[in-house]
Amino acid sequence: MSKKVSNRFILKELANLNKLVLLDLDDTVVEADDIYIYRQFPGEEEVALTPAEYRNEKVTDDTKQYYDYRDFADPKSITDSIMAGEPIVANLNVMDEFINRGYRIGILTARGHEDTVYDTLREWLMYRDKQGRLVPIGDRLDRNLVYAVNDEVTASNLTAVADFDKKAEIINGLLDEYDEIIFLDDDIKNLKAVKRLKSTLESSKANKLFVMKAKI
Repeated sequence: MSKKVSNRFILKELANLNKLVLLDLDDTVVEADDIYIYRQFPGEEEVALTPAEYRNEKVTDDTKQYYDYRDFADPKSITDSIMAGEPIVANLNVMDEFINRGYRIGILTARGHEDTVYDTLREWLMYRDKQGRLVPIGDRLDRNLVYAVNDEVTASNLTAVADFDKKAEIINGLLDEYDEIIFLDDDIKNLKAVKRLKSTLESSKANKLFVMKAKI
C-alpha cells in the first residue's frame, strides 16, 4: 500500500473515531458457559438462572433484592465463563462491520470487575478485518470503553439501582463525547431503559443515539 493511500485510509478512520458502538456481553457477544444469576423469593428455594433465562425475568427495584449476582462479581467465574463460552457470530459480524468502518468499540455489561472483563476479552475476542482475516481484538478494545455496571468503582459513581437503568446512565454520560452511539443488547429491559432515556433527551442528543436488538 502506498503512503498516499495509507494516509487516506488513516484519515478516513480518524474521521469516525467519535462514533461508538456499545455491545452488551452475555447473550450478545458471548453465550457464556457456567455462570448464573440466583433467585430466591421469600419462602422459596434458590433457583439458578442462566443469563438467557434471566432475560425473561420481570426485575424491578422492588424485586431486585431477591436476586443474587455473585457469579458476575467473581473474577474466576467471569474469566472462565467467557473463555469457555461460544461467540455469537451474528452479533460479532455487526461488530466487525462497525470496526471496519472506523467506529470505536465498547462493552456495557451487568457484570462486575471491569479489569477482568477487559483482560479476558482482549484474549478471547476476535474480529474480521477488511481482508477477512480473523484477528485478536487487541487495542481495538479500549479499556476506558469497557463498562461493568456492577464493578465496585463504576457502581459507586452511578445513582441508578437497577442494572438496566445503570446502563442507560452510562450511555447518557457518554452522549456529549460522541457524534453517534449505537447500543446493541439482547435484553428487552435494557433496550427499553435506553429508549426511555432517548425519549427524554433534547433532539440534538436523541438523534445521535441508536438502539439495536441483538440476535439471539
